[in-house]
Amino acid sequence: MPNGGPGGSALALVAGVALAAAPPLAAAPEIAAGAGGQFTYNLGRHSEAHGGALMLSLTAHHHWEVAVQYYTRGSFSIRRQEWVDQTFNMNPYWAASVSRRFFFNEAGRVQPFLGAGLLFKPRQKVTDIELRTPITTANVLDPAPVNFHWQLGLQYRRWRVVLGHSSTGNLYTPNFGQNVLMVEARLGPM
Repeated sequence: MPNGGPGGSALALVAGVALAAAPPLAAAPEIAAGAGGQFTYNLGRHSEAHGGALMLSLTAHHHWEVAVQYYTRGSFSIRRQEWVDQTFNMNPYWAASVSRRFFFNEAGRVQPFLGAGLLFKPRQKVTDIELRTPITTANVLDPAPVNFHWQLGLQYRRWRVVLGHSSTGNLYTPNFGQNVLMVEARLGPM
């Protein structure tokens, strides 16, 4: 895995443990694909991010999701001091997540849900745009290889709109968090 070092082995191990711990499949898992955009916000400090995201997921028992995401090259700006913004480029990277979705109104046509889980990704370096040099610290949006992963979404028939947030929960600083708004299509028979 590029830029991941030993992170690739850790991803495989965590995915294997998650799949082994999941309940046995009673029916075929659901497959979904999605696309969206990255953005960030931070109360009290100006920050913004731009980039794309692609996702492929497998859902078992309508609640357990294992997904692979690809985040495209992006840029983000952070206000370091009152009048000083620092802008960075972030290289593309792959990530994997395991989460449990909790649906509200499962019998209804529109099904709101909340998801909670973990997102695993390689540590990636960022580049300061003004200095055009790599920074030796990790990505400040979510610097750790393991992050909390939250989802808030609506499901209507074959379609989902999902707002996802990943961060270290301030266990690792700096931690601005990364957000993705995705539109997903459930594939196959319904």
